[in-house]
Amino acid sequence: RFSTMDRSRVLVLFLVAVLCVPSSDGANILAIMTVPSPSHHIWNRVWMEALVDRGHNLTVVTQDKDTSRANLTYVLLENVYPTLFKDGASNYVEMSKESALRTVFSFLDYYDSVCEGALASKGLDVIRAYPKEFKFDLVIYDYGCGPCLLPLLHKFNYPPLVSLTPFNNPPYSVDVVGGHKQFAYTPYFALNYDSKMNFQQRAYNTLLCLLSSAYALLI
Repeated sequence: RFSTMDRSRVLVLFLVAVLCVPSSDGANILAIMTVPSPSHHIWNRVWMEALVDRGHNLTVVTQDKDTSRANLTYVLLENVYPTLFKDGASNYVEMSKESALRTVFSFLDYYDSVCEGALASKGLDVIRAYPKEFKFDLVIYDYGCGPCLLPLLHKFNYPPLVSLTPFNNPPYSVDVVGGHKQFAYTPYFALNYDSKMNFQQRAYNTLLCLLSSAYALLI
């Protein structure tokens, strides 16, 4: 599993790489947040505030409402949460009771609903209305809920892209940021297995991981 220590190391390496840019040469950065989650927003806000304090200018496309300040502008995708919870479509309590196999599909369907809400948000029109000549030096992308908003790269003439996430457990993470998740000892995140699995557990774990990766490519 991607341990707390591993997550901390990834965050430290990311911050060292980005914060080494001299503050006198402040970058214009677009941050695209795909995961509707207050806890994700708290995690991401740490590096956002750090970059602003270093003299960089951030425009943040997000589902979680926050207060803009100098050099930190939030563009709210206001329709994501209403879409998720429309007619009880997303019930976190019920989702927590699902089998690991069902989780493969329900989580990725959840990502699809996030995209639907984002595309229906007036906030997306705000960022799309930026002039074509507007330049972003860097795009930072929380890829947790998929590539729905990545066409913004084309809008702004493909600036360099840095992908990150506070939740690196899904097996398809390796397709985005590299690394490995060997099925023989890395359990699918919805399973209560540790790294020591018997043959039957490894076979079931492999099935779930392959299904998750394949389904992520389809939606």
